[in-house]
Amino acid sequence: MIRVRDVFQIEPEHMQDAKALANRMFAALGEEGRGRFTLMTDLVADFFTLVFESDHEDLAAFESAFASTMSNPDAREVYAKFRATIVSGRREIFTIVE
Repeated sequence: MIRVRDVFQIEPEHMQDAKALANRMFAALGEEGRGRFTLMTDLVADFFTLVFESDHEDLAAFESAFASTMSNPDAREVYAKFRATIVSGRREIFTIVE
């Protein structure tokens, strides 16, 4: 099992928009299209940090979920708007130790 975190630094004036767009994007996918997904904002971190966190069976499952997201026309349209709010970002992938 892996945990994926996409960590974004958001333009300060666009944080509310970014959160709303992220929620719209993942709502468009439905539960089956995204699996376990958590949207987080900074409490003690760099200012204006937005994190998408999700769990997947393995890298192949993550790649499949990502491809599914990008092939969904509604999610793709919202993601294009979300990208305009981003200053920078990175992806972190962890193995979950049980």
